[in-house]
Amino acid sequence: MDFLFALLFVIGFFVFLINTIIFLVKKARYVDSKKNAYILFISLGISFFSLIIFISLISKDSDNKKEDTSTVQNVPVTTVQENQSQITGDSYDDTFTQDLSAEIQRDEPAEVLPFPDNSEIYFVADYSKFYKNFSDGDLNKWYQMTVPVYSVNETGVIIHDDLNKTLGLIGVTFADPSDVNRVHRGDNITIVGYIDFKLASGILMDSAYLLGIQETANTIYDDQVIIVNDYVYFAENYDSHDIGKTVQITGKVASYGSDHFEIKEGFTKGEIQGYLADDETFDGINIGDTVTFVGVASSKLWDAVTINDVHFGATNVTNTVNYEETEAYYNKQLPKEYMITSVSEMYMDMDSNAMNAKEKYDDQDVQVSGIITRIDDKGKNLYIGSSVGSDDIYCSIENEEQRDVLRQLSVGSSVTIKGYCYQASQTWGYGIRIEELLPY
Repeated sequence: MDFLFALLFVIGFFVFLINTIIFLVKKARYVDSKKNAYILFISLGISFFSLIIFISLISKDSDNKKEDTSTVQNVPVTTVQENQSQITGDSYDDTFTQDLSAEIQRDEPAEVLPFPDNSEIYFVADYSKFYKNFSDGDLNKWYQMTVPVYSVNETGVIIHDDLNKTLGLIGVTFADPSDVNRVHRGDNITIVGYIDFKLASGILMDSAYLLGIQETANTIYDDQVIIVNDYVYFAENYDSHDIGKTVQITGKVASYGSDHFEIKEGFTKGEIQGYLADDETFDGINIGDTVTFVGVASSKLWDAVTINDVHFGATNVTNTVNYEETEAYYNKQLPKEYMITSVSEMYMDMDSNAMNAKEKYDDQDVQVSGIITRIDDKGKNLYIGSSVGSDDIYCSIENEEQRDVLRQLSVGSSVTIKGYCYQASQTWGYGIRIEELLPY
């Protein structure tokens, strides 16, 4: 029917247009013809009549579509098109492009709504597709979904189907605030909630009713947790193989601040610096307490390894492996291959092109031969050069065995040093942590 009236409109308007052109060209002679005048007015009437009917039908069809989407009952949410809402078909408004998870919150709490009738609830079968295709047309509706808890806050949780991502988050406020105490990061929760607000940082769900909790194998993390039995060894030998691994560590708290703490035993070299997850606190923990915690291994500065996203207690961590059984540990037991060089060669490279020298020596295991130019009075370091008074390299003593060897040496002694080059700078020169000190 829509097509028929559209066709009449096009034909009528075309006839009217042709007659109008003839009138403008022939003017008075054309008006004298009653036949042509009738054609002109009849074609004009058909054209406008068809246009009015066509617009009316389109408007009615649009109203029917709106009515259909508002009365859908228990319809599974499935993708319509890649860039359309799964529920309304509206174009997707791609605004969630930054990690703004800290801003997924209201200025003021929303009113708690009563639990809806089943006929009003949309079931979300695929969280990631639902979030990706969410548009303004999907607001002001009730949804049911089962999704892992990304983090816990005072009044609710943030949810995401991938705990390793920071985009695609939904902020959830529970209808019953006490439900916060029942869930943990990593739990799969089933909720029914009302989504009525969208921010640039994410989606807000209010009046969320907690229907069920399914604890994951690891309440805190989904991935495998590596049990570190000797954190001093772990810290001293930490390298790129360990970065990003989820680890469980036990140690004594030496100090702590508002969001971080330090694990250290006396004057040992290796130490751990932990930074708390957003939903974790130091409640009940004091300096000197032995604690067990789980977190993600990050950077290393000197012999201190940073562990982020720390949770205490390590509850329900079952998918574990001992650090001594990992590939990272195995790689550390293999004989090292040292880059063989000399002090004079290293400084020739620095003088020739400092950028290339840094790329060549920084973060490398090196074997360097030279002459001792200085010895620290505390026995903590020595310097080696190509000759006394030449450019030299700072070398740190790492243990008492090396210090005993150093006692047998003096300025001018020839030595070979095997170690880790942690610094290659045009301003500060080279720095090496000694692993072996060999006189010759």
